[in-house]
Amino acid sequence: MIGVGALDDLDYAKDFQSRTGSTFQLTWAESFETWRALGVTSQHTVIVFDAEGNQLDTWLGFDGERILESLA
Repeated sequence: MIGVGALDDLDYAKDFQSRTGSTFQLTWAESFETWRALGVTSQHTVIVFDAEGNQLDTWLGFDGERILESLA
C-alpha cells in the first residue's frame, strides 16, 4: 500500500503516519499532479491495484476491511 499526500504539509503527513501507526509507504507531493493522474478529486480516496497495476476498486473513506476484500 502506498499513501500519497498532497494536502497540508510534509510535517503533517509524518504526524498523521505516526498518530495512526500506519506502516505503509507514504509519498508526499507538494502539487496535486499525482491526484490528477489517478483521477482523485477528494481526500480520502482509496484505489486498490493488483500486482500488475490493474485497478481493482475505488471508493471514498478509509475502510480496512474493504481493502482486504478487494485484494482477496
